[in-house]
Amino acid sequence: MTSHAGMLCPQFDVRQDAQFVDVDVRLPYVKVSLIELDINGDTLELYARPYFLRLVLPGNIIEDGREYSEYDVDSQLLKIKLPKENPGEIFQGLELLTTLLPAAGPKKEMGGSRPLIEMIGDDAEPEEADEVIIHS
Repeated sequence: MTSHAGMLCPQFDVRQDAQFVDVDVRLPYVKVSLIELDINGDTLELYARPYFLRLVLPGNIIEDGREYSEYDVDSQLLKIKLPKENPGEIFQGLELLTTLLPAAGPKKEMGGSRPLIEMIGDDAEPEEADEVIIHS
């Protein structure tokens, strides 16, 4: 089980369109190969030492093959695109970022793996395994 005690909450921004929720997370000084994402109903969890982010959205997101993420080394920004379970649904309150952060509660174990990241940027140094792990 991954412990999140003492973790930092990264800067993030959330947007939406009719089909997707887009989450941009600023992750300076992280090892890309160790980024983990967990999608479960209305919850997105991101773990990238020393950062941990849990967002509870006002609607459900799914993994259906259209989800993706990419890390831009130059801007140190992880861009995550998540399909909505119900296309056309408008998630109310996404602009109120602090309402998406739940109070501290029990943490669940993250398990499984699925590569889902693309490195972009000219100054990117290759790592052994550049991937984001998404769990459902």
